[in-house]
Amino acid sequence: VSTNRGAGPAAPPAVTDNGNYIVDLKFSSAIADTAAAADALKSAVGVVDHGLFIGMASQVIVAGKDGSCRVAGEGGEAPWW
Repeated sequence: VSTNRGAGPAAPPAVTDNGNYIVDLKFSSAIADTAAAADALKSAVGVVDHGLFIGMASQVIVAGKDGSCRVAGEGGEAPWW
């Protein structure tokens, strides 16, 4: 499912400084091959870039709605997703 990122349902979509729309994708299950997904997204007509950081990070920090933070990866816990 794709949605334009914005401040709310009635808000205009978020746009980058270059005039590109920011679109969020929600998947019903985990992405089995993230490298292939990154390549497919990057090669799609109209896609400027994606937010999959394949091979670029050894750690991820996830913030919760309650202000809590969890660290996974190097020096943190095993990925829970």
